[in-house]
Amino acid sequence: MEEVVEGYNFRVIARSGLFKPVFDGEKLIVPWRLLELDAVYGLLGDSISGVLLAPVVRASPRASRLVELYRSRVLFEESRWLRGVLGPIARVVVLRPELYPILRMRRLLDLYCSVYVEALSNLGLEALSYVRSIRVWGAKSPSLKIPLRLWSRGECDLGEAPLLENPWALIRVPEGSICLDGLSYEELASPYVGERVECSRISILHSITLCRGPRGVVAVKDYMASSFKWIPAFLASAPTSRFQRDPRSRAVTELVYSRLLRGVVRTPRTLSLNLNGGRVVAVKEYIAGRPVLEIRDPKAWREAGRALARVHNLGYTLGDANPSNFLVTRDGIAVVDLEQARRATPKSIAWDIVTAIAYTQLMGVDANLPLELLREYLEEASTPRNILLRELLKPELLTPYMVMPFKLPEAIKIIASAAAS
Repeated sequence: MEEVVEGYNFRVIARSGLFKPVFDGEKLIVPWRLLELDAVYGLLGDSISGVLLAPVVRASPRASRLVELYRSRVLFEESRWLRGVLGPIARVVVLRPELYPILRMRRLLDLYCSVYVEALSNLGLEALSYVRSIRVWGAKSPSLKIPLRLWSRGECDLGEAPLLENPWALIRVPEGSICLDGLSYEELASPYVGERVECSRISILHSITLCRGPRGVVAVKDYMASSFKWIPAFLASAPTSRFQRDPRSRAVTELVYSRLLRGVVRTPRTLSLNLNGGRVVAVKEYIAGRPVLEIRDPKAWREAGRALARVHNLGYTLGDANPSNFLVTRDGIAVVDLEQARRATPKSIAWDIVTAIAYTQLMGVDANLPLELLREYLEEASTPRNILLRELLKPELLTPYMVMPFKLPEAIKIIASAAAS
């Protein structure tokens, strides 16, 4: 018995019996049973069946069915892996299905580099168009996988097949690009600021690292680095506005709401999003400005109040209305750190106000400055004052004052003074 598969630049001959597979770069001679086990179950780590990812020209009926089974398994396993890596980010990405066989090809480049590169360089994505007609089935691979090295390719030249080097071009996100390769901050920033990148973290309490190069500055935000700070915030907000802790959830929230709010206030653009080994790192536009929390000019606080009102009037809340997230720039107020943004409700609107006041008290800011912010906010906000004031004075919204109860009378005085003006 002999089964044959002929591809664009390879040939597989599967025979009865058991012997060591032989591959000379173009022709693979292999026992049928080994090919079948590797194709259906990945028993040999796809080291034999991986050649079948390249375009097939002709195949015997039995071999043709095996090719379809193998490709279906690859699509299922790679899509499951990608969904696991992306997590909540999968909700906002659009990708071409050809990405799945390319992901598996990258894992098998040691064996089939020349086959893959030649097919993709000559046929392009048309070489992988078969993925659009495959019914993906729920394949299960055994725990035992024995990689079989058939030959040593030496150095693999990917120059003619750039998608094997950077397959992430096949994923489209609402803004910027996405990458799942493990890269340093300097490597992530260099496409935007040039070579000779120097990166320095703003402070130990911030998740932002500024990376400078010959062409400018970008802000690199590591969502894992900021996970710890959300634990006390999560506990404090438990009765009212649940903070998100998962780095991927916070990254996709910031990406989406930065775009939604850009119509009423300046927000930083996302240039790229990198996920690898649990890391979630965004390269973002750097907005030069001074945090309102550091400014003692009442005008800056009034501008922050107007910006917050515009956000609420649009139907959204920030979730974390720390005045340090409002930057005074040459072009007006910019809002950064939108990891906890969400759709507005009376309770979440009131939570923004409470947290804005509480942050100023925690940092020892003159009470007249948050009063200026709140007065200006009430002038611009579309939420009826009676509804807002009723929400502001609900006991569950006062949880930030569990750590500074002595500041609660001052907070109530600020709210009452703003309402009376």
